[in-house]
Amino acid sequence: MRIDMKRWNILLLALLIGLPVFAQQENTSLATQNTIKSFFLLRLNLTSDPVDLQNFLAERSFKQEFEHFSARYGSRIKRLNEGSKPISWAISSALNGDLDASLKNIDQAVSAQTVSKDKELLSNLFLLKSHLLSLKKDYKGALKAMNYSMAAAQQINWSLQIARLHLQRGRLLSLDGQFEQAETELIRIALPAFTKMKYEEGVANCYREIADMYSRNELFSPANWFYLQALSTSRKINYAAGAIGSLNELAQLKFEVDEFAPAAKDWLEAEKIAIFSKNLPELLRLKYNLYQLYLKWGKTAAAEKYALEFEQLKDILLNPVL
Repeated sequence: MRIDMKRWNILLLALLIGLPVFAQQENTSLATQNTIKSFFLLRLNLTSDPVDLQNFLAERSFKQEFEHFSARYGSRIKRLNEGSKPISWAISSALNGDLDASLKNIDQAVSAQTVSKDKELLSNLFLLKSHLLSLKKDYKGALKAMNYSMAAAQQINWSLQIARLHLQRGRLLSLDGQFEQAETELIRIALPAFTKMKYEEGVANCYREIADMYSRNELFSPANWFYLQALSTSRKINYAAGAIGSLNELAQLKFEVDEFAPAAKDWLEAEKIAIFSKNLPELLRLKYNLYQLYLKWGKTAAAEKYALEFEQLKDILLNPVL
């Protein structure tokens, strides 16, 4: 999506000084109804914003993985005698939302001899397969694909990829409810690997994944501690995405126990970082969270403001001509 820089700068300035940049709507606002029907919802064929938002962000994340893969390996793929077409079809199918067709083409590609010899490419293809299976909530299948990705990376001693795969494997184990195994994978393997490499972004991501694991297991005290470590590390290296993610989760923990003022402080800081880093999808998530917070807090005017901004941002993200 192309962003008109003049329009963005006006939007950025207005958001920072609190001007009403989003047009008022004549119909009943999000703050006074439980279900909205908008272009955003119709486009995704869904009816409730929390599910709608989660699906949109998940879909965008996996599509970015395929776009990055295509950009990095495009010329390399074209030089393959066999395997080139199924990889191209896998990418196009994924970007069009056909996960099953993409998985089928990845399976065909990894069986090609020219692909199986290129361990870097092979590792990333299995990683993409794991992401797709995870999106379908087939965590055991995703773990199996992750193991194949790991085996290929280990054959070429690709240290950074191996550390990232341990992080992803820990996440999948956590999502599958295998918390002890996830804890081992993340704390005993992934975190020391990133620390040894002095790769601070990986360390921040690892802290956050550990926190997510404890949160899923309803161990909120250690979850809070690891989110704070993730936030501290992200701030130290100016890692905007890491800071936004950590602040968002810290605020969510506070919101769930009705600590509205501390939650608002964290979400507002995350909102400002998202604006400066031009991270529109995360800004969308934060607008919705702030709407929910102010609504529950009884601050109707603020809830109305964020409801309208949330609606406008949804249309901007899903309709690039706006």
